[in-house]
Amino acid sequence: MEILMCILAIYGLGMLCWLIGAGLKSVGGKISQSPSESLTEEEFRKIKEQLGPMTLKEHIVSAVLIILLVAIVVWIASVT
Repeated sequence: MEILMCILAIYGLGMLCWLIGAGLKSVGGKISQSPSESLTEEEFRKIKEQLGPMTLKEHIVSAVLIILLVAIVVWIASVT
């Protein structure tokens, strides 16, 4: 049972990192240039393109990870 808990902890941390990364990428696409920065319009456009919104793949992986986590939690609750 301890091994299962360790695996679930690692899975949970991985899922948390994935969701944080995908969220930051999505939020980063909506940044705006502040007047105090000395970025050119071209540099700013490149940054926005690299950050961009979440892709379909990221949405699907995030949904699958959340569904798996819920399924594991329900399974553990029914076992104990």
